[in-house]
Amino acid sequence: MIKMQNNQNNQNNKNIMETSGISEFKNIFEKIDLTIYDYIYVSMGSKYNNSETITYTIANKTIHKKTNAEWQMIPEFIRNISNQMKTLVICIDRFENNTIKKTNIDVLSHIINNGMYIIICDLDGTIHLFESIIDIITKSAVKYAIPPEKIMIVNFIRFIYPNHTESYLEENLSKSLHKQLLQTAYTDCLYEWFGYQPNLYNIVYKYNAQSLFIILSSVINTLNKNIEHCELTSDNIHILENSTINRRFLGIFLKNTFDIKYKSNEFECLHNILHAFLKK
Repeated sequence: MIKMQNNQNNQNNKNIMETSGISEFKNIFEKIDLTIYDYIYVSMGSKYNNSETITYTIANKTIHKKTNAEWQMIPEFIRNISNQMKTLVICIDRFENNTIKKTNIDVLSHIINNGMYIIICDLDGTIHLFESIIDIITKSAVKYAIPPEKIMIVNFIRFIYPNHTESYLEENLSKSLHKQLLQTAYTDCLYEWFGYQPNLYNIVYKYNAQSLFIILSSVINTLNKNIEHCELTSDNIHILENSTINRRFLGIFLKNTFDIKYKSNEFECLHNILHAFLKK
């Protein structure tokens, strides 16, 4: 059964649609005229897990970070462009119970604005099911001649302490989706989250740029080594000036990554800090 959620806190009466499983999603999605949207954003594994803070260990150091789930579901740039354009936001994840689903709908209801339409797809994630849902989306995109630059698909599936099944999903989902997308015009639309690395917590990278992964790894390792697993900020950016970081590599890194919380006027965003460093 399809349910329509009205955002009671929003005077513009925006809608969030819930679907469950492949068949229901397909039935609804294939009836949507994608040409009315200026941008389509798809996230996998982005749900809010009822916790404001996450805790994990890296290099024997305990890290406490405020969750960025609401930006995984709706990045800052989608919030901005939706003030002037129409955006279709699709959140694909496994919502274990009605409480978690309701919490996520509440979170989305406080973000949604005039130009957004959101579809939540409750999916018991296996690689095959994710492939099926991305196939539905890309076939509709082809049908309506949606150009690749108007679509972004992001894999946020990461587990702090994964079991065997979860590790397999982490390691193989993007590989499988990339192989699938190679048969379409949307290969460059797939991005993957760097996960729980301190300086890359809000960063996703273009999966098709894996040929540049040595460059990406070089930048990541230099950041982690010189910042010693703490946050890079405008106050300690001088550390990079004495590091071995390759400026050309850093430029390539910036061109193939995306900051989900990026604000042009907020200097503490990683991309702004690194751009400022390159200008020195």
